[in-house]
Amino acid sequence: MLYQSKLLIRSLVTNNDLSKITLTNSLNFCYVVMAALQSIKFLCVVLVASALPFLTFGSGPADTLFTFFSGSQASQSVLISFTIRGGVTCQGIQIMRSIDKINYVQVHEIQGVCGNPTFDESYNWTDESPAPNQYNYYKIDLGSLGLSSGVITVKYIGYNSDGFHMFPNPCSEACNIYFSNSSRSLHQYIIYDSLGRVIITGETDSDEIQIDSNNLNSGIFRFVVYVNSEPRFNGKFVYLE
Repeated sequence: MLYQSKLLIRSLVTNNDLSKITLTNSLNFCYVVMAALQSIKFLCVVLVASALPFLTFGSGPADTLFTFFSGSQASQSVLISFTIRGGVTCQGIQIMRSIDKINYVQVHEIQGVCGNPTFDESYNWTDESPAPNQYNYYKIDLGSLGLSSGVITVKYIGYNSDGFHMFPNPCSEACNIYFSNSSRSLHQYIIYDSLGRVIITGETDSDEIQIDSNNLNSGIFRFVVYVNSEPRFNGKFVYLE
């Protein structure tokens, strides 16, 4: 109907025979055009609605711009790794850090063009001065886009020269021994009371020993941590009921 009405109206206009343009032909043509426009409008609405979950404006989260974002303690520093999705480019990257998840300061900037118009682009950066013995919060700002990543949390422990940290000390509920163990080696531990009696034994392949305080009375305790049956480090802590 649209094609026939269009040909008829074009022929009559071209031959300057406007008197033969009927109301029916005109209405048919306009009706079909309007119906087509409504279909296009509906299609546009559907396309925009389906794209909204992937669009973020202002300074809110823009995790869909990243395929990967993580942070972990590496000895006496924190390694930050992230990958910008292919097709996303920007001018300048700022790495932001906070200790309260509210106030952020810039700790590093990657200058120049960032990202890649075709391929995923990966970045690594080492934070040599994270806030010790607490949680550090990181996010990535894509400067020229005005967008930020989500926030990752990294618990950073400042180990002593023997490679461990007892925190808190004195302790009353949570008594934890943190130590470097990136290889996830199996460690054994023994807790002694002030008289040298064995109070607690256990093993772990993580980088943290959580001492069961239910077996403790107020006092001074000594611990020894082994790997491959060889003493790795030892120390003392005070438990207060």
